[in-house]
Amino acid sequence: MSSSTYSPPKHINVSQAARLLGKGEASIRRWIQQFNIPTSVESGQNMLSPNMVGVLQQIKALREQNLRAEDIELNIADALEAERQLLQQDTAATGGNESSTEVARQMMAELTEALTEHNEALAQSVHAAVQQASRMADRYAESQRELGRMEAMLQGIQYQLREAEQKARLLPEKAEALQAREREAQDLHARLKQAEREQEKLNDDLQRERESLQALKAAHQNLNEQLQSVQAALDKTQAENQSLREALNQERGRSWWDKLTKGAAVSHGDEASG
Repeated sequence: MSSSTYSPPKHINVSQAARLLGKGEASIRRWIQQFNIPTSVESGQNMLSPNMVGVLQQIKALREQNLRAEDIELNIADALEAERQLLQQDTAATGGNESSTEVARQMMAELTEALTEHNEALAQSVHAAVQQASRMADRYAESQRELGRMEAMLQGIQYQLREAEQKARLLPEKAEALQAREREAQDLHARLKQAEREQEKLNDDLQRERESLQALKAAHQNLNEQLQSVQAALDKTQAENQSLREALNQERGRSWWDKLTKGAAVSHGDEASG
């Protein structure tokens, strides 16, 4: 199967590819990882060639046709292999003077992508937790209102009960009605106890949601610290590369001067012998 594709004129990053295809960045990154789509690294960002953007468009079309992942891989295998060969040729042409810097940049890009995905998942989790907490707060407020209504009803029944007791002393024929009121009061009291237990359960659930939110925030802080550590390692690698370039330039300068002095000595020797 094949689908028509559009190839942009230059390499683009994941965000641009997501806008071009009308998909979320998380979906594009998931496809890149799932189908092992080759990317290059420029300025710490994973870049996609025009051919690979076309492959992503083909993946989108095939998924809309409900094809399995294995069938999609068969359709795009040749394009992926050709792209990998081009990347290998580019790597061989550029040489290995800055290989350590590229590795560090690749690590930085991967960690940045992981942090972005985690931030998206964290935002969704926090949003869900906030909504859940809001719903629980509404339920808690409603429970409080219901509890207040029940307490008011209980006080009213108790007042009626006292009045009934007074009348019962005067009118024995109303004793049965008084007993019914007592049973109603006992039932309402049991309902009040049940409401209190439900309120306590809601309080416990709300506390667990708050603890879960704190754990998510702590995980986000940990990822930020890892990102700072990788950035420090990248700065150190760049500084070491700069030192190596300066040492190489000095060595080249000394070699040029030695050749020049040796050539001058040979020239003077030839003139003397002549």
